[in-house]
Amino acid sequence: MNIKLKIVFCFIVITACTALTVSAGSPRYYSPFSLTTVLPMFLVYSSGISGVTLSFIAAIPNALVFLISTLSLTEQDSKLTKPFTIFCAITILFSIAFFVVSFSYGVTYQGLSHTVLMCIFSGTFIAAIFAAFKLNNQNPNINNALAFRVLFFSWVGWVAFPWLGEMI
Repeated sequence: MNIKLKIVFCFIVITACTALTVSAGSPRYYSPFSLTTVLPMFLVYSSGISGVTLSFIAAIPNALVFLISTLSLTEQDSKLTKPFTIFCAITILFSIAFFVVSFSYGVTYQGLSHTVLMCIFSGTFIAAIFAAFKLNNQNPNINNALAFRVLFFSWVGWVAFPWLGEMI
C-alpha cells in the first residue's frame, strides 16, 4: 500500500479515536474527555455546532499535528527525529504528572473505578508507545514509524489527559 494512502487511513483512525473522547457528552469509560480535545471543543461550541459534528471538528487539531509529524515519512525517512522524540517524551511525562496530581480529585468527582481505569488505559497506551519506539529503533522502517505515531496521537487524543474533575 502506498505510504500516502496509509497516512490518510491513519489520519481517519486518529480523528475517530480522538472524537470518541467527547462522544458521550460527559466523561465515561469510553469517553474520557481528554483535555487535548476538550479545549478545541469549547472553542467551537460557542459557534452553535453540537453533536457528532462538534466531536469531529474538535478532533481535527490532534489529527493535523499527526499529519505534520508524518511529513518525513512521505520522503521515505523512517527514523524518528530527535525533536519529535523529545516532544513525545515530554508529553508522556506531563501525562504521568497530570495523573499523579489529579488522582485524588478524580476519585472524588469521577469515582475510584473510573479514575483507575483511565490510569490503566493510559498506562497501556504508554507501554504500547514504548514498544513501538523500541521496535522502530531496532528495525527502522516506515510502517514501524507510522505505528508509533498512530499510537502516540491516538493516546493524546483519547486518554492522555482525561477529565477527572467536576462534571462539565
